[in-house]
Parts: sequence; structure tokens; C-alpha cells
Amino acid sequence: MKNTVNQLKIAMIGAKGAPAIFGGIERSVDELGSRLAEMGHSVTVYCRSWYTRIKKRTYKGMRLQMVPTMHTKHLDAITHTFFATIHAMWQGFDVYHFHGVGPSLLSFLPRIFRPGATVIVSFQSIDREHAKWGWFARMMLHLGEWVSVKAAHEVLASSHMIRTYIKKSYNETATYLPNGASQPWPAVPAVERALIAPWNIEPKKYIVVVTRLIAHKAVHEAIDAFIIAKSLSLDPRMQGMQLVIVGDGSYTEKYVAELHERARGHEDIIFTGYQSGLALAALMRNAYVGVHASHAEGLPMSVLELMVYGVPVIVSDIIPHREAMGDLSWQYPVGAKGVLAERIMRAVTDPAWVAMGSSYSRQRIALRYDWDTLAQSLSKRYTALAGMAVQDLKKHSISAQTSKISG
Repeated sequence: MKNTVNQLKIAMIGAKGAPAIFGGIERSVDELGSRLAEMGHSVTVYCRSWYTRIKKRTYKGMRLQMVPTMHTKHLDAITHTFFATIHAMWQGFDVYHFHGVGPSLLSFLPRIFRPGATVIVSFQSIDREHAKWGWFARMMLHLGEWVSVKAAHEVLASSHMIRTYIKKSYNETATYLPNGASQPWPAVPAVERALIAPWNIEPKKYIVVVTRLIAHKAVHEAIDAFIIAKSLSLDPRMQGMQLVIVGDGSYTEKYVAELHERARGHEDIIFTGYQSGLALAALMRNAYVGVHASHAEGLPMSVLELMVYGVPVIVSDIIPHREAMGDLSWQYPVGAKGVLAERIMRAVTDPAWVAMGSSYSRQRIALRYDWDTLAQSLSKRYTALAGMAVQDLKKHSISAQTSKISG
């Protein structure tokens, strides 16, 4: 990308850090932030030391700034955001970009103490609906939503569903800016075979689930549906298929243990744990199809990334999944494990259906979810809003001086 904009000083607050190891928010900050830096903006990503472990303090043109955090389930995000925001307000940023409704609970601070700056919030998902949170956390996340839409100069919604939710719940208009999907690395079949070999799997002989192992992601339903499909189908192609689950928990050790117990005795169900880089790319590209059974999402990045590899995904019929997949008829009713089993059996026994889904998936990603295009759109919004904030500050300053003189 060329440097085509006036340089802005931008703080990315709320993500765990960069480079992205796991997490949709982290991937978004990594992909968008690096492209904004390439355009000429000065981008600082506030990081948590337990997540960002590289020694260098720059990455892909972005500055990495470590600040303290209390690394616990309930305090990690908010304490890190507090220290990041306090630090950022002394650095003279033009744009404070908060990612996620939890961290955005503190987005009002720069509105009060840095009135000439622009505050933007990315509303990625309705986090309070996630099963891992208790009542107090859900209450605070709900408050974070309210602060997000009331304090920010602009709210960026990752899906049309979230944009509609913001309008209905808070009577505020958000700007649609979805997640994207990176273009895949060139395929090197021999290398990729070697990368997936440790799990005793072969290309196009397995179904993949790529997600964090959290209850609302419904990995247990994917496991049950796969077992049902195996028990009902006599087709040798189905009998030869494996289920590969890629990901790890997030303060959900009990749920992860339940998943392993559910899969006990089924050697064709494989847990790889957390994977990244080339290993993750190989696991995704070489899957026959994907499954994403989640009950609640913003715009699931793992679905988009499978699609960019031409791997169609069988998804639960929630609005964000329909938004990602478009007209592709690969949805099934939420929680309907029997119907999911039928979709799995059809995919395995109907290669033409999969080939059509593969072609459609690639085309849809190229048209709607290109990171370069999304970064250009974000840069334009930053520039426009920063200009408006400066003009607004000047008006207030002139008004105050006039009032003082006339008084």
C-alpha cells in the first residue's frame, strides 16, 4: 500500500496484543494496524506481556507498548485497558480505538480528558451472551455496550446483525466494518502433508472445527453430530472420515475436559490443541469441510479463513453465519445435532456439492472481506473523524473565548 493519507497517531486499545496468536480481535488489530502503518499512520498497539512475548518493540510497522494487567478471567481485560488508556492519554494520540465492548467501558476517559482526539469503538460481538460469564460480568459487559455507543465518536459494527442490535437497543447508528480474511499462502503439498502428519490425518479425509473451546461455540454439538453421522452412514467415505478439533479453552478447563470425555472411545476424533502459522494453515487448507456450530458470534473469523482456503463450512443458522456464508445453503437450525449430522453425511457423499461450496466461498471472500479494502475504509473514517473532532474543539475554544470577552 502507498502512503496516501495525512499521518495520524493511533492507539489500539483492548486487544491482547500483537502479533496475533489467537483471538478474532487480535487478528483484526494485526491485519488492520499493519496496513494502516504501511499507509503512513503511526500505530501503537497496547499489549499484555503474557500474550505478546516477542522482545522487539515494533512489529509490521506498529509500535508495541506493554502495560500492566491482572491476568485473571475477570480482571485481565479491564485492568489492562485502564493502564493502557491512562498511558495513551499522555502520548498525544489523534485516535483512540477501543476494541471490544468490555474494554470500551473506559472509552469515556479520552472523551473527557483529551477532547480534541477521536474515540472509536469496535463492537465485535454481544459478549454478555457468552456462556462463560457470570451475572456480574454480564452486567458490566452490558454497561460496556452502553458506554461504547454513547461515548465514542463512531461505533464500528463487525456485522449487520450487530449494527441492527445497536440501533434497536440504543437508538444509535453504527458503521459497518466487518472482519476480513487474509489471502492464503501458496500451497506446498509435501510440506503441508508433513505438518499434519503428527495427528495421523490425510488431506481431504477430515472435517475440521477451528474455534476456542468455549461452551457457546457448541463444539460438543459438532462432536455429537459427527458420532451420529458415523453411526447412521454405511458409506465407506463417511467411515473413513475424521473430526479434527483445532483450538484450546479460555478459562474453560471444565468444558474442555467434558469435550475430551465426550470423544472418549472415538479414535477418529482428534484434538490438536492451539495451532498457529503454517500448522494452522495446513490444517485448514487440507480439510474436506468445516463445521462451526456456535450459538453466538459477531462475524466469526475462523469461518472466513476456512472460506478463503476454499473450504466450505457447515454452520448453525445464526445471523452472523448467514451473513458470512450468504446464499450458500450450508446452514442448519441452531442446536439441531441430527440435522447437522445429515449435512455432514451429505457433504461427505456429495463431492459436487462441496466443489460448488468451495468455489462460492472463495468468490465471496474476495468480494466482501478483503483486508486491504477494509483498511482503506478505516483510514478514511479516521481522517474524516479526526478532522471533525479538531474543528469541534476549535468551535468550543472560540465560543469559550467569546463568552469570556463578552462577559
